[in-house]
Amino acid sequence: CEIEDTFDKVNRDKEAFHVGLRARKEWLSLLEEIDMLDAVIAKSTIMYRRVKPTKFELNNFDAACRVAKNDGVPEDPDPQEISNLFRGELSPDNVIAKKFIGEYSIDIPLVFKTLELALEKYGVTFIDADASSIERGNDDYSIRLNNNEKLSADRVLIAAGSESSRLMPADFRCVPIYKGVGTGIS
Repeated sequence: CEIEDTFDKVNRDKEAFHVGLRARKEWLSLLEEIDMLDAVIAKSTIMYRRVKPTKFELNNFDAACRVAKNDGVPEDPDPQEISNLFRGELSPDNVIAKKFIGEYSIDIPLVFKTLELALEKYGVTFIDADASSIERGNDDYSIRLNNNEKLSADRVLIAAGSESSRLMPADFRCVPIYKGVGTGIS
């Protein structure tokens, strides 16, 4: 379960959650508008925990169920769904599960590939390389790619998670982000 057990008690976290709930409808509208509803690969999500969970697992599962209940989406999955989900490797007797109706999944690689093809029609160029360094000049930024290509830009948005600070110019200060630790910056 990827939810903190206290998340529904913190106003900022609750607001972010409700933005996510509203985004579900917007994503479906967009996918329908661009004729990509086939990118929806699951219409609901099954969340589970072991019958003998750790305290962390129990707290997070309970928080997710509590929040889902407030939005009227949980129901008990059919035991056969659990068996099918784990292909017989995990018995329904070993887990406690909830099915979150409408918490769908999207085939993100398919969506992005389709959007990339659509954007190429407008002259957008996609670069399949990693940035190895970013330097600030007087009026622009210089980005060195791992294939030794060099790009320049007026503005740069760095979205590299825990690798962001490594790419930042030396005179930039960055909030520390650590690998394997969820970090939210507001």
